[in-house]
Amino acid sequence: LRAGFEDKDFYSVDSVLYIDPGADYPEPAPKRRRELPVFMITTPLCPRGQTLLHVFEMKYRKLMFDVQREDDMFGLLFYNSQRSKVAMVGTLVKVVARKLQDDGRQYVVCEGRERFRVTRILSQSPYILAEVETGLNDRARESDPAATSELERDVYRALKLNVKLSMLMYPTQNFTVSPAIRETAPRLSDGGNLEGFELMDVSRRQVDFSFAVAEMLQVDPVQKQMLLQTTSTEKRLQREKRMLEDAGEYLTKMIRDRGLAKDDAIARLKEEVMREMEEEPAPEAEAADERSKDNGEEGDGGSGGGGPWGKILPG
Repeated sequence: LRAGFEDKDFYSVDSVLYIDPGADYPEPAPKRRRELPVFMITTPLCPRGQTLLHVFEMKYRKLMFDVQREDDMFGLLFYNSQRSKVAMVGTLVKVVARKLQDDGRQYVVCEGRERFRVTRILSQSPYILAEVETGLNDRARESDPAATSELERDVYRALKLNVKLSMLMYPTQNFTVSPAIRETAPRLSDGGNLEGFELMDVSRRQVDFSFAVAEMLQVDPVQKQMLLQTTSTEKRLQREKRMLEDAGEYLTKMIRDRGLAKDDAIARLKEEVMREMEEEPAPEAEAADERSKDNGEEGDGGSGGGGPWGKILPG
């Protein structure tokens, strides 16, 4: 099997690119080509994201045994069960923790590293082994740095407002911005005239931020796959902004309808978010503080010194 696509489709956030068994595609560059075991999932994972896999099928037990003997790396590909199709773009992940069960099952925590695209299916037994091209990066020429900087601040502002509205709507639940978002959030210093390596660093951070937001959004898997596959940071942020604004309008309406807050209280929340955006502490320091809490170094309870994986692995 070979996978085909038109290059322009990689900028799309309107349709998912699926593997086409009858299509042909040029060979990837040798330095970016590798053979990769593939694990099918029904919810995509973005780079820097983490997920827990419950491995019980024999083919995937074999996959985990094989990758453990190599570099503990494999690919996650979105499987659309409604259309019986497999996405062309996936995420290369690394096993960062595993817990074996007495009956042979295992729980595996994986961390997304980078995207890849499938160029050929090499075998389908006992599991899918694919030839892939790694290093599918966002393309800077498709985005205007100044427009992207303003756009990501709009996304961050909308996200923070949604968190506050959700706390009003569901006061018994704990809502917060994820550490990954805090670590990659827009910086006030990014608003100047940047060039060279400085601009490259900002562009990389913007990509990481856009993926961190995608991981936090609770959206349909097809929508998330489109956020994963596009190689335009600007288009990804534009779609996320629309999603967050729609969610904010829905939450605001529900809060009003249920009499949980009046318009002036909601307006104060928006003003509070605006102030926070102007007084935002250094993202790295804030994220480090969040991680220290996760590791049980301070705060009430923590994770008993087990680190973030202690909260993910069952039992």
